[in-house]
Amino acid sequence: MKIAIVRRNGLGDLLCAVPLALYLKELYPSGELTLFVDVRAAPLTPYLPVFDQVVVLPQGGNKYFNLGRVAWKHRGTFDLALSAKTSPMKLMNWFLFWLKAKKGIAYGYRGLPPCLEKRHQALKGLQLLDPHVQEVPERFYPKIEVEGESEPQTVLICASTTRAESRLSASRYSSLLNRLYKTRPFHLHVVGFEKDEKRARAMSEGFVGERTLHFSRSFEAFLLSLKRAECFFVEDGGVAHLGAALDKRGVVLYGGNDPTEWGPLSKRMICLSHPQTLAQLDDEQIYKAWSLVWKRK
Repeated sequence: MKIAIVRRNGLGDLLCAVPLALYLKELYPSGELTLFVDVRAAPLTPYLPVFDQVVVLPQGGNKYFNLGRVAWKHRGTFDLALSAKTSPMKLMNWFLFWLKAKKGIAYGYRGLPPCLEKRHQALKGLQLLDPHVQEVPERFYPKIEVEGESEPQTVLICASTTRAESRLSASRYSSLLNRLYKTRPFHLHVVGFEKDEKRARAMSEGFVGERTLHFSRSFEAFLLSLKRAECFFVEDGGVAHLGAALDKRGVVLYGGNDPTEWGPLSKRMICLSHPQTLAQLDDEQIYKAWSLVWKRK
C-alpha cells in the first residue's frame, strides 16, 4: 500500500497533519507513507519518523508549473493520496488530480464537501478517513525527540508570530512576566528569527530578571533552544505546536484566530483567545492562566 499525504505551509500545519499519518500507519502497518511538503516545513521532517519518504515541493516561480512537474514525476505510483489541507484548496486538489492515485481524498475534491464546522485541523484530517471520529486520540499527538535537558526555572517567549493580531505589546509582555517573576523567579529565554530581533529586545528589555536572547542559524539549534525551556509563554505560531510536541507546558495566546481549530495538541497547554486582537484580551485572564501553568510540574 503506497500512500501520499500532501501538506504545504508551515511547521504548525505539518504537525497538525501528523495524527492523520499515524492513523494511516495504524490502518496499514506495512504501508509506505510519502509526505509532500513545503521547503519551510521540510527541516522538521527528520524528527517525524512516521513518514517513510519526503518530497520537498519547489519554491519560487510558477507554483502550478512546479507542482505539476512534481505530480507528473510521481503520477500513478500511489494507491491512496490525501490532501491534509482541511479546507478546500484549488491548488492542492489540482495536485491530487495530476498525481493520479487510485483513490484521492480531500475536502472539496470529487464529491467530499467542505467541512465548515469549527473543529480542530487534526480532527478534520482524521475525519477524511473516518467521519465518526469525534476527537484526536492522545496516541496520535505529534511527538518530537531531541537530545538535551530542560533547564529548571526557564520560561520561553518567542518574538516571531504568524499574525499581527496575535501580538502583545512589548510593555504588556514585560509587565506580565515581571508580575509572575515576583511569585517565583525564573530565567527568561527569548527566541525568534533574526528579522524579529528588534521586537525580541523590546520584549525583554523591561524584564527584571536574567534573560538570554537566541537567534538560531539552523533548525536543529532552534529545536535545542526550545528544549531548554521549562515552560512556554507564546503567541499563535509554529513555536506553540513545537512546544507541545516537545511535551512542554505553557500558555498560548490567540488574537483573530480560534484555538478550537488551531491550538497545539497537548493537555499541558492552556490556550486563550480574543476574536479580534490580543490587545483586547484582559491581563488578569492571562495572568491567572499563566500562574496556573507555572505552578504545575
